[in-house]
Amino acid sequence: MNHQSRTLPIILFSLLTIICFSIIFHSCVYSSSPKYSISGISKSGYAGKKYTLKLKSSSGKVSWTVTPKKLASVKKKGSAKAILTLKKKGTITIKAKYKGKTYKKKVKIKGTR
Repeated sequence: MNHQSRTLPIILFSLLTIICFSIIFHSCVYSSSPKYSISGISKSGYAGKKYTLKLKSSSGKVSWTVTPKKLASVKKKGSAKAILTLKKKGTITIKAKYKGKTYKKKVKIKGTR
């Protein structure tokens, strides 16, 4: 068996491997679904303040809720935004429901500034 006949299968195998990995990598990077997250407030906020919430990457109707209601309230502002009003010191959970899925964010309310 000569040298050329042994190297040709190795070269073909290497090229096919590179092509397969590049296709897999390309599909993983460019076909990811949008990342939804609640923005407009960090993990903490101050009592007596208002914050405009938005669900990142959403484009339709979002349902907003907050618990417990004695610490904060949420009022809808348009289809994807809401106004969060922090009332008293404590910890709340903000929920945004979009296309059948619920996204949550915990926020610690500090005293007044």
